[in-house]
Amino acid sequence: MTDFKNAIIFGLAVENSLNELTVDPNTALRNLNLIPADFNKLRRIGSDSAGIGKTFQRLSGLNENLLLKLDSLKSETREYDGVLDEIYEARARRSRRQKAQPIQGNLNVNGKLSGRTVSYRVFDEETSSFKTVPITTAINSAWDELGTSIFLGSSLKIASTNASPGNPLVKTGKLKNLQTFTQRRFLAEKATHKIAIKVDGVQYYMYAIKNNPFVFTGNFKNIVGESADNDANILLTVSDSSTINYVTAIVDINGNEIEVSTQNQNNISNLVNGTVLKIYTDPQKVTNLKLTGHEIEELPPGVIFSNASGVDCNLKDNSFTTFPDLKKQFPNFKKFNLSQDVNKTSNGQGPIVKMDIEFAELKSKLPNDITELNLGNAFIDFDAATSDSPLAPNEFNLAPFDKLTVLNLSRCGTGEGAGSFPTPAISTTVETLRLNKNSYSLLDEATLPAGNSLKIINLEDNEKLVTTPDSPPIHKFYVNGTYSNDLEEMDVGTTKLGIPNLSGKTNLKNFYGDNMKYDENTPPNSPGEGEFNDERFQLAPNQISKFVNCTALKSITLNNSDVHGPIPSFASNSALTDVDLSNTNLINWGYDTPVSLALPDECFHPTMNNFQYVYNRSRNIDGQPNDSPPMTNEFPPLAFQYSDSLVSTTSDTGYFRVPFNTFTWKSRKVTTGVFPQIDAVNINIVGNRFTSLTPFGTESASRLEKLEAQDNELTGELNLDNLFFGGAGIEYTELTKLNFSSNKFTSMAPNSIPVSKFSALENLFLDSAFDSAIADSPPTLHLPAFKNSSLKTIEVSNNSFDTIEDNLFSGGESAECTSLTNFTIDETDFAKVSSIITSATLLQAGKTTTRSLNFSTNPAARLDIRIPSFKAKRTYTAQDRDFFNMHEDIQALKAKNVSVDGIIQDLDGEQSYADIPSIPLNVTLQRFTNPGDNNLRISFDRIADADRVIIKVHTQDTPNEEFVGNATLEGINVFNQTSAATQTLDITGDNRLLEGQPDGIIKVEIFGENIRSIISNLHNVREVFLSADSPPEYGAV
Repeated sequence: MTDFKNAIIFGLAVENSLNELTVDPNTALRNLNLIPADFNKLRRIGSDSAGIGKTFQRLSGLNENLLLKLDSLKSETREYDGVLDEIYEARARRSRRQKAQPIQGNLNVNGKLSGRTVSYRVFDEETSSFKTVPITTAINSAWDELGTSIFLGSSLKIASTNASPGNPLVKTGKLKNLQTFTQRRFLAEKATHKIAIKVDGVQYYMYAIKNNPFVFTGNFKNIVGESADNDANILLTVSDSSTINYVTAIVDINGNEIEVSTQNQNNISNLVNGTVLKIYTDPQKVTNLKLTGHEIEELPPGVIFSNASGVDCNLKDNSFTTFPDLKKQFPNFKKFNLSQDVNKTSNGQGPIVKMDIEFAELKSKLPNDITELNLGNAFIDFDAATSDSPLAPNEFNLAPFDKLTVLNLSRCGTGEGAGSFPTPAISTTVETLRLNKNSYSLLDEATLPAGNSLKIINLEDNEKLVTTPDSPPIHKFYVNGTYSNDLEEMDVGTTKLGIPNLSGKTNLKNFYGDNMKYDENTPPNSPGEGEFNDERFQLAPNQISKFVNCTALKSITLNNSDVHGPIPSFASNSALTDVDLSNTNLINWGYDTPVSLALPDECFHPTMNNFQYVYNRSRNIDGQPNDSPPMTNEFPPLAFQYSDSLVSTTSDTGYFRVPFNTFTWKSRKVTTGVFPQIDAVNINIVGNRFTSLTPFGTESASRLEKLEAQDNELTGELNLDNLFFGGAGIEYTELTKLNFSSNKFTSMAPNSIPVSKFSALENLFLDSAFDSAIADSPPTLHLPAFKNSSLKTIEVSNNSFDTIEDNLFSGGESAECTSLTNFTIDETDFAKVSSIITSATLLQAGKTTTRSLNFSTNPAARLDIRIPSFKAKRTYTAQDRDFFNMHEDIQALKAKNVSVDGIIQDLDGEQSYADIPSIPLNVTLQRFTNPGDNNLRISFDRIADADRVIIKVHTQDTPNEEFVGNATLEGINVFNQTSAATQTLDITGDNRLLEGQPDGIIKVEIFGENIRSIISNLHNVREVFLSADSPPEYGAV
């Protein structure tokens, strides 16, 4: 399709009748090279009624009246939509659509309607009927032989005129080439036709090349040729050993083709990107063609890949909007792939383009005897209520599909709309059937024909898909005999189908049944009412697995599915490596007496690698046991062991432990008792009621990486040294994570985590791990020191520790937590917090490692070391001093990249606790000799580290009485020191100093004060005494 290529210029909008002249006349006129000032009188020049005829044309210098010309074009092109809609609606009526819809699109035709090929109908006199023929723009691709005629496009027919029809011929006077001959470039350019010519009665031969090269247009980039991993996106093979040449080209804006690179089949990956790909070889010799991900919209017109040995046509991830006529252009090929990768866009291969086709047209465009048909994600989402569905009338068991071995119709949108939509009938030759990610609602029994050859069945993600309810006595989907022993894989995930009986299928490798929902249709032959008793949705009716003796089975996936009943033994599945039963309703309860066993003894073959079980107890299902009495089960001691008779070596006990990679068991508090000995890399037993763990064997020392045992009822002393077997020299080199949070341990052994055994341990979680209240005589809960240099995270919150070991993170230079980054504890006791901060300070000495200390997981319960109005206080308590000290330690840690949370503090770094001033020295007291003054002089050495001096004077018999001198502050003598070495203070005007006292003795207290550090009753003080008998000058040492 082409259209006008002129740039859009404001002032020339034909569809708006040039009304920019009234919207923004100045801009419009300037774009027309007109002067707005000279044009004010012509504002309405574009008006049909008031405009001035031809004035606009003359002023703009146009050769014709553009207004009339463009109006004519506008009127003409306006009719295109209606004509096309009428054609489309007529087609819809022929195809019995329930409701005709207009053509969807955003294309406005504003020029000639053109295309690469345009077809029209002509009357064929030979057959007396009309036929569709193309008007071809490329003569060299329009040759078409039919019987005794040659058609050149549809304009020239060369037919035999002999009485007995033979080869067609043409008689002409002169032959003249209309185009310049092009020299042959490649050996692959060989003649495909031989034309006999008589000139003056002498016969000559001319050789012609047809469709060599054949040309594809698209977007050829990131080209990859043949490679070992078979990821080529351009690959051709031919029936002989001839060379194939490839040329890429681009087309410039004038339509000229410019070649950009040339390579042969050995160097395809070196081709430069282009929009045209020319392939030089005879298309009749092509046996395999692969062009994937190149945005090709159509096959080269007139090119027939007719080799009788043709096999594979792979056109995946291209941009076909109509289904190509593969029957005509690949008449002998057997395998076709026109699917679309769902990740195509993210892989940089352009947008996903889907085709629209009716089932009858699909059949007519495919050759007979095809063996593989891959159309995944290739069709527009179909409304299956109309005949547009490629599956209507579900006859994929008839020609041309009757010899199919692979049928892929995934993601075709089949089944959208109201009503029931059955899966298609297929031939017994089909080995791979992919109907996944559609909207089928009924599994037709014709999809599973008797004597079928099915190896792979994929019905996944048809969320409404159920078996037909009236299939007597049971739908063949569930019957073991429906499937041959060749069955290798079945996927019924995200359906409502349940689990078929596949026991004894010795080639079955994988079964996927994840996200299945119950169909709410309990069959009449079920042993009981309700979903829980429906054997179609049980893994092991009567405790016999539906996969028993499937000796090639590798995986069973049932996660998030509505499946019920007991969990069987998997010991007969000698290749089984993966079982996923997470979020299911499978539960072993009530099947054994007197104790229900969570799993049978010797449940697994030694091939088992990953086992996951999570009980979905949240659903309330009819017929399923409830919690009154509560469901419980226990593991037997040999659940994770197998007999040594299965292997060539023997054991002292007769058993070996199954070497799991991952073992997960979450029963939602159903499974209790002792967890048996196990050998696994990752163990997750969260959310049960285990009371103890069987110690791990020494084989775990080199394998175990993670043990998550939180949310159980483990009790007694936590002693990791005893839990993990091994004396001197045994090291658990892979163990990096232990989680015992939310249990009921009563204590922790002093040397529970020896460095030599747990040298790789990085994460230790003991949150809410201890419950001393359950012990008869609650022991002291002691938090021992951690000395493991590998530890990064220690979580011991929500516990009540009586004591915490000093130097918590270090046992000396050779054994300390050098890798620690996170430590969490819930502690508000000042002494314990202070001890931990001191331990952190020791650990951080000389280091800048980023670490985090958190003393509270509850914002409402934190250690508060705030000092009310500390900036205005003159003296501080002992607790204030401790708070100041802790604050300083915290600030010092933060300066070394250690964050401290869970402590409330509002002291900034400049208001920290300072040193206590030194004790006053060389104190002397002197009375003034003037009669009646009775004044006192106090002298002493300058006190170091004191902001000021406080002096208290009182008599010995009234120690609480303070005397006010000439320098006072709240009744206390305050003396601001000078720079002199000896400080002097005179107290005058108070006769009580000596007169009237019984013994005439006074006491003087002198102490220095630092306003940020002085603490009541803890300062350095000097006391001196003066009596009436003392000499005038008296000093105290």
